This record gives sequence, C-alpha cells and structure tokens, in this order.
Amino acid sequence: MPRPLNEFAGWLRFFQILIMLNLLFSVFTGVMLFESLFVDQEKLLTIGELAQFGFVVYMLYMILKIIQNPSPEVPEQIKQYLFNIFIVAGLHFVYFTVVSLMVYGHEWSQINTVSFAAAVQTMLWTAIWRTYFERSKRVNAFYSKKIDYHV
Repeated sequence: MPRPLNEFAGWLRFFQILIMLNLLFSVFTGVMLFESLFVDQEKLLTIGELAQFGFVVYMLYMILKIIQNPSPEVPEQIKQYLFNIFIVAGLHFVYFTVVSLMVYGHEWSQINTVSFAAAVQTMLWTAIWRTYFERSKRVNAFYSKKIDYHV
C-alpha cells in the first residue's frame, strides 16, 4: 500500500539517504585530499579540490539539516543549495583546467578528462534532483503549509 504523499517517504527519503551516504564517503575523500596536500607538488590543484570539497560537504550538510523540516521554505532552500553545488562543479572544472594548462604548462591529459566528467556528473545529479524538488507531488504535499487548529 503506497504511503500518503504528505509523509516523508519515497524519492524524498531516497534523496536523504543519498545525502547521508555522500557525507559518509566524504570523510574518506577528505582524508585523502588533505594527505595529498602535503605530498603533491601541484598544491594549487589540491587547494582547489579541497575548496570545492569543503563547499560541497557544507552544502550537503545544510540540506541534511533541513530536509525533514516540513516548512514551505525548505524546497527553495534545497534547490538553492543544489544550484550552488552545480555552479561550483563548473567553476572547479574551469579552475582545474586553467591551472593545469596555463600555470603548470601541462598538455590536456586523462586527468583533465576525468575532471570534466566529474563536473558533468555532479551538474547532472544536481539538475535532476533540483527538478525533482520543483515538480514532485510528494515534495509539494510534505512541505505545504500545515495549519494547526488545535488550541
């Protein structure tokens, strides 16, 4: 039997689980990035990756913090956080490419292609979930204004 639309369930719950998993795996990524800061010769690239990483982790934490609050403002806030992640993914790719090609004088390589693929993947992921928060019936029902008439 399907759950009522005004409950926190379905794709909305799945999104919350994805955010939690992203934050969990970010611990390992953060340790590896911080370690590479002391090992890598190209510190500007690592600093850029750390900046993007920190920003994305903060945005995911902010989403996780508010997602179960049934306030009508929450979907707009989540859409804004997802948009911020979208923009930072694109900016990070541009930064990575400019620094690796112009500052360090590298040729286009596989690592640039991987950076491009990661940016596109993140941008698609955020665009899909942002669309979900715009069009979902469950999101509209769960985050609608609930007026309590009990005194």
